Amino acid sequence: MDLTISEKNSIFFKQIWKILGITGIPINDLVYEISYKLNLPYRPATVIKKIQEALTQGILKEKDKILFLNQDDMNSILDEQHNMEKKVSNMQVPWNRFEESYDTWMNSTERKTEIRDKKSLKINSVIKKVMNEDAIEKGKEIPISQYHPILIEKGIEGIIHNKNMYNFKIDLQNKIILHNCSEFIHHLSEKYLCKHFFRIFMYLKVKDMDLLKDILISLLEEKNRWQFKKN
Repeated sequence: MDLTISEKNSIFFKQIWKILGITGIPINDLVYEISYKLNLPYRPATVIKKIQEALTQGILKEKDKILFLNQDDMNSILDEQHNMEKKVSNMQVPWNRFEESYDTWMNSTERKTEIRDKKSLKINSVIKKVMNEDAIEKGKEIPISQYHPILIEKGIEGIIHNKNMYNFKIDLQNKIILHNCSEFIHHLSEKYLCKHFFRIFMYLKVKDMDLLKDILISLLEEKNRWQFKKN
């Protein structure tokens, strides 16, 4: 589905509310919907900035950590939905099937990775050297479906979406790792890789083995040159 979205906040958020069919939504869920589920060209930081602008402009309202569209735009949407109910129902995108296919693909890639593990013991041993065993074991327990990674030039970034929303970024070129979970932040001075990085490494193992090797070797051999920062 080709979604054409206006850059202007007053139109942008009205379009988003119409597409999602929502009344109110937590800010983290809205960021996830726009950046990943709708696959729009807006990264989380950009979406958060637009939300902050819209709150200042009165386009969005916040109550009890839930975002609402202003009443005039909401009434306009409800009128349009009433007049075009049949057309709207036929145009709804089956996101549930997308999510099912995504989860199936991720589970399939994990099974393939397990098979490839037998042929890539060196990679696994390096991962164990840059992460401690406890973090690895805890990382294995995190559902794959919570991860929404994007490959970037010489790196990877994305979000981990559960009851909280965590951001992460590994920038090999500039040797920077950004993350915002409490465990990672607490151990910043130790340059400690928390449990969330295990799945990230497993994703790279399937999608870009060369990038994974470069990241792991650099972390192993020149960790002192890497910067670990709160995102």
